[in-house]
Amino acid sequence: MINLKGDSFTYLRKMFDSVRIVNPNDCSEISILNNDIECKNRTESCYRMWGKGTKCNNCISSRAYNEDGTFIKFECSGEKTYLVMAMPIIDEGKKYIIETIKEIKDGRFIYGEENFTPNQLYEKIQHNNELIILDELTGAFNRRYINENLPTEVSKAIISNNTLSLAMLDLDDFKMINDTYNHAMGDFIIKEFVKVVKENIRRHNDWIARYGGEEFIIVFRNTDKEEAYTLCERIRKAVQEHVFFKDNIKIDLTVSFGISTIAEDVNNSELLLKNADDNLYKAKDNGKNRVEKD
Repeated sequence: MINLKGDSFTYLRKMFDSVRIVNPNDCSEISILNNDIECKNRTESCYRMWGKGTKCNNCISSRAYNEDGTFIKFECSGEKTYLVMAMPIIDEGKKYIIETIKEIKDGRFIYGEENFTPNQLYEKIQHNNELIILDELTGAFNRRYINENLPTEVSKAIISNNTLSLAMLDLDDFKMINDTYNHAMGDFIIKEFVKVVKENIRRHNDWIARYGGEEFIIVFRNTDKEEAYTLCERIRKAVQEHVFFKDNIKIDLTVSFGISTIAEDVNNSELLLKNADDNLYKAKDNGKNRVEKD
């Protein structure tokens, strides 16, 4: 187990309020050292210190782990603001993340050339953290969010013996819409499409992300293959029945789905995405505007 009692960690303790070791793959906090708690090893959710019931959307420890680099962000908990730094280390052949955490205690803050009150800074930090993980056009999560969070979702589901399903979606004949009208119309269609999807997924259980272009994924937590199929059918019908209307032009839109569910032979995010993509191709080959599963 990683030792937080060495000289290097003593210096870190003097510089920061907390030093901890986390494993972002399963969101576990392995060790912690700060001015209030004696160094000890444990396994708890790393996000508990932020008062959250789930992994942080903008998790820099996942980013540090995946990209093998050091990342910094501001984080808020209640009325307090913290500077958080995450960097990877190797211990006994395994990769972990060191997080150093420092509370910012000044009454006012300088951000660029502007001064902010604590409340104003909190709002700006939350806004900036959201921008990092959201698709600018649609407001859905972006590819970075997929890369950083999907592996954790799969790992947690497997460890807790829960099920998880993923659907890959593609807007049928979207290129023809862009070619026939213009990209402004295409952007409108994609934005409206995401609105329809968000209205038809379970708010606290599912999430949608833009995979690229007109392709999206939806993650269904605690959902088996049959239930995911039912949910996708509901979304498919809602999109087909929705009136996409702009500049006196009405567009009929349909969507194809490919579903994948974690299993013994589909036990990581890469396989989950590949299986969903394969089933999406089946949906396209079988006439589009349909849902395919294994």
